[in-house]
Amino acid sequence: MVAARRGYRWKQRLVPSRTGSDLPLLGHIAASAWLSAGADVRAVAERLGDTVQTVYATYTHKVPGGCRRPGEKSAGDGPLTGSHAIRSAGKQASARRESTVVTYARRALRAAVAAAVTMIMATGMTPANASETVHVAAADQRVSFAADGTTTYGTLHIPRHLAGQHLPAALLLPGSGPIDRNGDAPPTYTPHTLALIAGVLGDKGIMSLRFDKYFTGQTGGGTYAKDPGRIDIQAYIRQADAAYALLAARPEADQRKLLIAGHSEGGLTEMMVDETVRPHPAGLAMLEPQDLRILDLIRIQLDEQLGSAAASGQITKATAEHNKILITRVIGAFRARHRIDTTGMLPSVAAVFTKVFFSPANARYVRSDDAIYPPAVAARLPAHTRVLVTCGSADTNVPCSTLPPLLAGLTRAHATGPLRRLLPGIDHYLHTAHTPTNTQVLAAAATTTLRYFLAPWARPRTPAET
Repeated sequence: MVAARRGYRWKQRLVPSRTGSDLPLLGHIAASAWLSAGADVRAVAERLGDTVQTVYATYTHKVPGGCRRPGEKSAGDGPLTGSHAIRSAGKQASARRESTVVTYARRALRAAVAAAVTMIMATGMTPANASETVHVAAADQRVSFAADGTTTYGTLHIPRHLAGQHLPAALLLPGSGPIDRNGDAPPTYTPHTLALIAGVLGDKGIMSLRFDKYFTGQTGGGTYAKDPGRIDIQAYIRQADAAYALLAARPEADQRKLLIAGHSEGGLTEMMVDETVRPHPAGLAMLEPQDLRILDLIRIQLDEQLGSAAASGQITKATAEHNKILITRVIGAFRARHRIDTTGMLPSVAAVFTKVFFSPANARYVRSDDAIYPPAVAARLPAHTRVLVTCGSADTNVPCSTLPPLLAGLTRAHATGPLRRLLPGIDHYLHTAHTPTNTQVLAAAATTTLRYFLAPWARPRTPAET
């Protein structure tokens, strides 16, 4: 009966009580390992805060040679006779009964450990605090950070989660031009692209940070307000670096699960940020990314527009071809730092260069951007970075035909999938083709593809969170 009672008491202590008065489950695992390795029973008892008698009774099977009190004999100490033999037989019977209980207890322990590990992996909570979990409601927080002396303002979206839980976290980066934290250039351009992406991430339990870059939203021109022509792409990269640092330092963020998602030029920016920040992002989502030098993409876009104008009878084919030649010539002159001559160009085409890209306010930035060859940057990414590159078949800004060099660079870097994902009928704004630009919705194909990319980091939602 003594052995049976001991086994019963041990079995009851496998799972910690709600009051916390019993030994924690993981303490049992550690005690078993210590004793199996030959640790002193008294030292283990002191470590566990329990009595030597309890440790003797609980871990008999783990102590080399068995747990014997000082002076107690075993079968290896010599022959037993008379009353010693009777007591030995009684002990053997008790041992058999205890062995049955211990076997059952071991099975229960394995099941409890498996359940504990599953819970820890899924929620980040340990058995000791699992009964005290508290759900934190989803929220958007206004945040700010400094970059080159400019206070930059943004929105941190934190999805519903468990108190104390560390979440995957993504930095969201916009395309070129004065695009704010939501992916808009109000009042004329308001597709809300980045805000919608933040919503997709939040639904998957991933927090995100998006911000007003220079000359947008609450941030404004900052350091460069009095002389916009001084800014270059490196200033925007430093601003994104500072945003990434803020996100990584948040107590809710899991630094092993940091991500960046960039739209259009943001796809280039995120690769540049990857080179300068630590820890490196675990994944990059490049959504309709800038995949060639910027002036090469501008030439491709203008060539296509001229071809369409000729096909519709707005201009002659000869005029279209002549302007294509002049475009190539003007871009070459800009790159060589020669004088720009737009003589013979259609006024609307010439204005693209003289009033926009090569204007005093933009020339420095365009030159710094055009100096970067995105496929070369892609080839320098850390090996095994998970990368998504979307390609909308209806995207006329970054047509799918320009992607191969970028994909080749990612292959040289040993990036992992999903890599290229063709989105049939999707345009540059992640809309279904012919959808008005300012429609604030992401196409189903774009959302599904993004969720697939996020799968390794997405946390399954519990019934309480639905």
